[in-house]
Amino acid sequence: MVTPTCAISRFSKNEEGIIERQICGSDLDKADVPKLICSVLINEIQSQNFQMVPGQNSNGNEKCFKIEVFKALDFEEQTTYLLEIVLSDGLFNASTYVPLIVEDRPDQPPQWSRFPSIISFPEDTQVGHVIAVFVARDGDLGINQPIRYELREASETGNENIELNPETGDLTLVKQIDRDVNGAESYVLEFEIFAIEDDDSSEGITGDVLMTVTDVNDNIPTFSSPGPYAVLVPEGTVGNIIFDQFIEVADRDFGINGSYSAEILLEDPEVATGKLQILNPFTGTAKGSQVKVTEDADTTHVSEADFTIMLEDINDNYPVFVNKPPDGYKVAMSEAAEVGTEFDIDFIVEDADVSPEFGKESLRFELIFAGVLEGKININQITGKMALIQTVDREQILVVVNVIVSLYDMEGKNGSLSTEATVAITITDVNDEQPVLTLPSTVESLLEGFGELPPGDNSIVVQEIFATDPDEEPDLNMFIDWLDTKFYKNGIVLSDVDFSPQ
Repeated sequence: MVTPTCAISRFSKNEEGIIERQICGSDLDKADVPKLICSVLINEIQSQNFQMVPGQNSNGNEKCFKIEVFKALDFEEQTTYLLEIVLSDGLFNASTYVPLIVEDRPDQPPQWSRFPSIISFPEDTQVGHVIAVFVARDGDLGINQPIRYELREASETGNENIELNPETGDLTLVKQIDRDVNGAESYVLEFEIFAIEDDDSSEGITGDVLMTVTDVNDNIPTFSSPGPYAVLVPEGTVGNIIFDQFIEVADRDFGINGSYSAEILLEDPEVATGKLQILNPFTGTAKGSQVKVTEDADTTHVSEADFTIMLEDINDNYPVFVNKPPDGYKVAMSEAAEVGTEFDIDFIVEDADVSPEFGKESLRFELIFAGVLEGKININQITGKMALIQTVDREQILVVVNVIVSLYDMEGKNGSLSTEATVAITITDVNDEQPVLTLPSTVESLLEGFGELPPGDNSIVVQEIFATDPDEEPDLNMFIDWLDTKFYKNGIVLSDVDFSPQ
């Protein structure tokens, strides 16, 4: 028995995974040549990647084998192998070593060696600043192709603000980002970074990036409207009051940078400083003050606007007859006055309320009682002038008539804010009535000689005749009109008789 020998040739791998060049073995025991077997060991262990398959024998003195790769080799896993080729005739073995170099080919995608998946920078970062660097290497270590970078799936706004260098992977700020414009608590942009070998020999890789722009305290709290602002307070109010105008303040910064406190600065001692709380009722039309908002993070960030507390007039005062005498108004009117004649009386009135709706401008007059003068006099609702609308006869009414005038404001007419005044009207008399004689129902008869008077008497009552006059204090005088008096004797009128007193 002779030990077999191996003849090793240079080899390479074909497309089917067979090493082209053969490994041939011989055995001096010619009868054992056909029995020769060949195996592959790596570190004395049966190889998991290689096996020996029959080759082409050139003559009967040797037997040839080829190395078959039955499991794909990966350059990135192992770049060289030292194969132990063992030839055996069943009793004796012969071996030799074959080094195998694995050649790399472009079959691996790039791998990230530096990939900042979360980027954060302040909003005041200057244009041109490199905010992140992305680095990838060729997945085929033996080739190491240059890498090309692309920015993908960023929003239109994001593409305007950032730029990715396709060769270096530098992500640069090309337009300053004002985070506050978005009105969100944080400015967040999501996008993808794509890396591929420059020759496009393999699939590329992508990575998700979350970019956050942090807030910088670069805004002050501002009013949505410059003002002035006002609150309407009913007069006499004590306690808390409610705005009837909404004051809107905004600070575009967020967090503590965007929080602020507001106060109202009031100089009036009747109002609590810094609070909208009326301590004591106050009068007047307006109280000037200011609204001040101060940022919590930076107390130098302040805005102010004019603020006014306006006093709202309410109908809480009764109208007043200013010139009313203690015993009431008095006025006289002749019974001979014509229709339309105004009474000589002027009402001076006031109302402490100032609003046109129920103040002095709204005061109105009304005649609510006229007694026997009902329908004969009226009053102008606005001026309060009283006038005759029908002639009056002094002899048919009382000497003095008390009428009642009501003074009310336009709003109070339906409420209780009205005042009354009494006007005593005297109708003065004129001499416009005839006296009336009341004659006796019987005529006295006088005896002849009746005219002789007793000693010491100047007259004798023959008969009483009464006279009246409806006019006031008529001062009547009664006499005998001798010129028109007729005298009869025996039924015959006596003429040319002069009985007039001598």
